[in-house]
Amino acid sequence: MAGESTFVGWFAVAAIVLVGLLAGVHLAGIGGLNRALRALPAEVYIKTKQSMDRELPAMAKPLTIAALLAMAGTTISAAVSGAAVGAVLAGVGTLAGLVALVAVLRGDVPINQLMDTWDPAEPPADWQRWRERWEGAFVVRATALLGAFGCLVATGVVIR
Repeated sequence: MAGESTFVGWFAVAAIVLVGLLAGVHLAGIGGLNRALRALPAEVYIKTKQSMDRELPAMAKPLTIAALLAMAGTTISAAVSGAAVGAVLAGVGTLAGLVALVAVLRGDVPINQLMDTWDPAEPPADWQRWRERWEGAFVVRATALLGAFGCLVATGVVIR
């Protein structure tokens, strides 16, 4: 049983670190980065957003996949080792991570793809509406990641 508990613990540590990184980045977005971007003139905002949307996925995709795998691994290993409360907490965290993924795939990505087609010098008349929709999806994603992080920290506490 001690080896199984250690195995669960390592999954939990990996999940906490990976989801913590994602949640922290998103919290920084809500805490200031998105407001700073919002204060930019339309042309500068669009150029900056287009640049970020080209560069950030190279880091975000593998980090997200690794975090989801670590969360699922924590859930499964806790369940197999008999740590029922830890398995439930990790399972809820994994579901929250999946909500964040849906927010990305159904909200962020399609809007980012649309924004990538815009001419920064002549943005569409409704560009601010699209920015608000993107920000809404970002808040859903950030909230889900913070929830996942909290569940995983609680998992780490109960399985130790």
